[in-house]
Amino acid sequence: MRKINLMTGIIALTVAATMISSVAVCAANGPAPAAKPAVESTQMIQTASKNGQISVEDAKAAAFAHAGLKEKDVVLRKAALDMDDDRGILKYDVDFYAEDKDFEYDIDAATGAVIKAEREAMDAEDYAEMKAIKESMKTKEAAKAAGLNEEGALDIALKHAGVAKSDVSFKKVHLDFDDDLGKTIYDVEFHVGIKEYNYDIDPTTGAICAFDVDIDD
Repeated sequence: MRKINLMTGIIALTVAATMISSVAVCAANGPAPAAKPAVESTQMIQTASKNGQISVEDAKAAAFAHAGLKEKDVVLRKAALDMDDDRGILKYDVDFYAEDKDFEYDIDAATGAVIKAEREAMDAEDYAEMKAIKESMKTKEAAKAAGLNEEGALDIALKHAGVAKSDVSFKKVHLDFDDDLGKTIYDVEFHVGIKEYNYDIDPTTGAICAFDVDIDD
């Protein structure tokens, strides 16, 4: 069964790197729960999304209605605009869990019609992923309540690194489940010159759980 990993891909440096910093201890209490389109396709998606295509909310509603479910009863895995290379059209991929089933839908981005509808019984891996998604959602709400958003996590990392935001050439911040820590953290990456910085930030306390800096040889 096709799986969608919660963790978004991090752009990796393609040259040898040397670790120059160490891992810090996270001050959090206990564990918190748990084919890219070509450039032309990406440009088409970006253009189409601005020119009368249905919204992602409409696509989700179409999938849920077809499945006979309400949004409150599903655990969403993915809802994103994509190119259907076989049909040469834009579609929304809408994947979710509900009622012990794994649902996968393709929704026509122009009409809202259901192009593909598949459902399979959930297996152990599905249940583990669903649990991680639920815990990530809880952590995101807790982070929001604590007032620490993605920008705040970045600021903590930049301050610790002694780096000015204006000197950053690339940055990426997202919530991610850390298997080693057994909890969801803010995964913070930014580049300054030849250095790549990576930080794990507790979303509810702002504590630095781990960090490292790679440098090009």
